[in-house]
Amino acid sequence: MATYREQQDIIYENNYQRYVARLPEFYDRFCSSSVKATSKATYAYNAYEFFEYLVESNPSLHRGDTKEEWIKNVTLDDMEKLTQLDAAEYAKRLQSEYAVATVNAKINAISTFYLSLYQQGQIDSSPFLKIQRPKIPKKKTIIHMAKEEQEAFMEVIRNGTGLTEKQKKLQDVTRDVAIFTLFLDTGLRISELVGIDVGDIDFYEHSVYIVRKGRSKDSVYMSDESEACIKKYMKERQMKLDVKKKKCPALFLNEKLERLSVKSIQILTKQYKTLAGIDKDISPHKLRATFAMDFIEEIPDLMLLQNAMGHANPATTEIYAQASKAKQKAARNFRKS
Repeated sequence: MATYREQQDIIYENNYQRYVARLPEFYDRFCSSSVKATSKATYAYNAYEFFEYLVESNPSLHRGDTKEEWIKNVTLDDMEKLTQLDAAEYAKRLQSEYAVATVNAKINAISTFYLSLYQQGQIDSSPFLKIQRPKIPKKKTIIHMAKEEQEAFMEVIRNGTGLTEKQKKLQDVTRDVAIFTLFLDTGLRISELVGIDVGDIDFYEHSVYIVRKGRSKDSVYMSDESEACIKKYMKERQMKLDVKKKKCPALFLNEKLERLSVKSIQILTKQYKTLAGIDKDISPHKLRATFAMDFIEEIPDLMLLQNAMGHANPATTEIYAQASKAKQKAARNFRKS
């Protein structure tokens, strides 16, 4: 049986093939076999979006009866005829539809595609070379849950406060307590948590084996509280599997005794935070930020936090330290009546 990561790679590879089939033939040479499936799928989607804009905004490229034919019939000569003004117009279109970070990612994808064509000697220039990327505004605050909000959040899970009778019947309390205790305890990304298998739990080392963003392998340490919650859940989980005579490697299961999805955890997070009366945009990623803020305030060691969160770039971790300093400065007169 394929692992969760292998299954995800198959999905991304299928998505890549689906988009490549709709792109001009010369695109297929862009992504080598060494490129990760997730990156290939994202690049192909961004390329399709670019070519779709290209043919829709240039009637001269309407070679065929359908938009699909127009895109397939785009040539390298057409690509080379694009000007810097055309590229700027595309960037402007993106900015009207997407957040700044997404715009930059999409421009970078097309710029990299053009660079690849140039390096292969198929074109002589790129209209994206001098395109200015919009600046990402610095975050003034990091959205996260304060201690009392975390307590209210977990209290809703344990007691089902505010849940309808139907929701209470569907709720897996032991599982959800384990999930969100582990989230707040380790700062895992949602994809990392969903991908955990039973065999990834090492109670002897008090750790969880995970696959990080970019498919790098790692392990994180969990607290005694997380261990106790997971052990309790694993007993109930196994009893349910035994009754149904089913097997599943995934740690966290849904009502069908299959791997719990990313979407399901996102829905649970929103449901519990709303019932806890938390008026913040709390998502699984904000639970990760909550862990980081708690960690840096208790243990002001950036290297430890970087390792715990699996950040490749120290600058990413520095954001939490800066936010913590801002809180300290704001509270400098805390003794003043």
